[in-house]
Order: sequence, then structure tokens, then C-alpha cells
Amino acid sequence: MKEIGERSLAIVITAVFVAGIGLTMTFNLWTTEASKTPAIYTEGEFAGEYNPADIRGSYSLGEIGRLFDVPVEDLSAAFHIDDENAAEFQPKYLEKIFEGIQGYEIGTDSVRLFVAAHTGRPFTPEETTALPRTARPILKERFEETGRPVENLESYTFLETTETAGKDPEEAASETSEKAYEVRGKTTFGELLTWGVAEEDLAALLGGKTGPRSSSVRDWCIEEGIEFSMVKNEIQRLVDQLD
Repeated sequence: MKEIGERSLAIVITAVFVAGIGLTMTFNLWTTEASKTPAIYTEGEFAGEYNPADIRGSYSLGEIGRLFDVPVEDLSAAFHIDDENAAEFQPKYLEKIFEGIQGYEIGTDSVRLFVAAHTGRPFTPEETTALPRTARPILKERFEETGRPVENLESYTFLETTETAGKDPEEAASETSEKAYEVRGKTTFGELLTWGVAEEDLAALLGGKTGPRSSSVRDWCIEEGIEFSMVKNEIQRLVDQLD
């Protein structure tokens, strides 16, 4: 009797679980993935509107276009995404495509900047954030359409990516008089440890672990689903704190 009772209870629990899922799917309450909803401005002219600063590297261009009313064609053209599935492309992969560009970076923060400029919303990018040169005519046309001063585009850094993409970071460093211990796209974990950064401090920033000494921090972050642009400045702070 005890065995029968336990078996019956298991059947009842399973039935209730399946029925619950069925009902939530029927009423569109069941979701299998996290909702892509950026934070909103809480004050000012754009209060209640989505804030480009909260665009994540895991968002697709299609999702970004829908959320911020920016044509996917503009996004893909600006960042050289020619794939027929451009709407599925995720900004986190831009860092790998445009690595080693004269001390600048084209990545998720660049997409935030482009969307902010396209929509006229306030946003302060990282100092090293740049846009491909191909983004300029698209933004220029948008500025003209909305009556914004085109000369404001001069405050952005546009790079001729066909000439600079893949440029050796060490060569770029010799041209830009930047500090010796600067975290770059190809900085390896071994270099950071050699400089004196504590491995446990790095691990604390990177989800509790670090990569092989020979691996670049950027490449490892991409493999682990971590946005390099989100942790780069924190790693640089660890470097700057060294004696």
C-alpha cells in the first residue's frame, strides 16, 4: 500500500506540473529566456524611454532595432555586418572583429553610442570607444533629418577600419604615447600577473575564475560570454593601483 501511495503521489505531482506549464503557455505566461528590456531614463526629456547605456552585448541587432526604433539596415551597414542574418548578430562579437585598432575599441559600447546618436538620446561613452567610418554618413543623414547640428558628429571618433582593423597593438602603442601598463584587447592574463595584478582580484571581476596565462583577456571573455568592455576599466584600475 505504501508503494502504491508513493507512486500515485508522483503521478499526481507530475500531472499538476505538466498542467501548470500548459496553462501558462496557453495564456502566454511561459517564457524560456530572459526578457530583453533595457533600463529607462527616470528623468529629463527622455524620461520613460529606453536608455542606450543598458544595451547588452547579448542583444541582437534585431532586438536593438525594435527596442530603439533604429533600422537594422542602419546598424548592420554602420558596423560592416553584411550577413543575411544580420538581425541575429550580437554586438559582443564586434570586439573580436575589430580588435587591435590604434588604442580604440569598437564593441558593444560603440553600438550604444551609435544608437544614442541615431535617436538623439544622451549617452557618455568610454574614452576609448570609437565608431567605424561607415557609421558617419548614416548618422549625418539622421542628424540632418532631425535638425540636429551635423558638426556635433565631430565629438565622436570615427576610424577607417579597413586600414586599422587587426593592427598590432604594440605598433599602435608606439604611435599614441599611451602608458606602458595599459589593458588592451590582446593583453594576456600572463602579462597582467607579471605586472603584479593579483590573480584573486582578477577572478573577483571575472566570475570567480581566470583564463590561461597565454590567453588574451578579451578572447577569454568572449568565450565565457563576458563583455570585455564592461570589465576592461575595472581591470585597468587594478593595474593603476600597483606601485
